[in-house]
Amino acid sequence: ALFNILGPPEQDAVVLDLFAGTGALGLESLSRGAAHAFFVDKDPAALQSLRQNIQKLGVSSHTSILVSHAQGILPKLTGPFDWIFVDPPYYQGLYKPILDQLGSQLHLLKETTTVIVEHPRKLQEVKQPPEPHHGVLKRVDQRHYGQNSLSFYQPVLPLEEKST
Repeated sequence: ALFNILGPPEQDAVVLDLFAGTGALGLESLSRGAAHAFFVDKDPAALQSLRQNIQKLGVSSHTSILVSHAQGILPKLTGPFDWIFVDPPYYQGLYKPILDQLGSQLHLLKETTTVIVEHPRKLQEVKQPPEPHHGVLKRVDQRHYGQNSLSFYQPVLPLEEKST
């Protein structure tokens, strides 16, 4: 459902898959035409699975794996990214700090960037749930699938004026 909503990526699209795990979101982006995917994770088991999946699919030249916590790596990335996937562990209180950081890291965004957040449908169960606004990011859509939801954020336009 997610990729039907997003549609095909722009030509030469670059995606960032935070909390990548096995890399399903970034790898699916590549299979649909994205030019490059950056994967961020720090869990050794997840990284091993991610590396195996990249090798099996033969897309290593289109990928970069960054072994780090998402909050620590964001200021160091060059960007901008077309799609940013945020799928942290649900109950660790990471939604607000990550989205606040993304909403203030203007070098990671362009006017057409979409940030996609997967989270539990019942936000009251989550410490620091995603909110309607995070810095320059505004929630523009939300879809519910069973116990989970997808929230879509885009930068408030024009991005250049918000950075001054």
